[in-house]
Amino acid sequence: MSVAPSLSDLPDHRIPKRLNAYGIPRARGPNSMRIWRMGDGPFLNSPIVADLNLRLDPRDPLHGLVEPATIVKLDQYRRAIEQTRELWVIDEVV
Repeated sequence: MSVAPSLSDLPDHRIPKRLNAYGIPRARGPNSMRIWRMGDGPFLNSPIVADLNLRLDPRDPLHGLVEPATIVKLDQYRRAIEQTRELWVIDEVV
């Protein structure tokens, strides 16, 4: 799963157009999208929870990947992400 350190670091097509009215004129994404945040820690290569790690893209320090901590089947990876859901908050404040 692709992630960025903040809303301002997202590509234009990942920011919902409705945020144009709130000071983000470059927002081009569909309004059905939401911007979620999980935690306030530094955007560094590190464990997120027991089964998931954040790995920064070596070509772009403002792009990260939430990956399984070990090789697992897709359904196990999805469950690991789903188990973090209580930690997510909508973060569309500019």
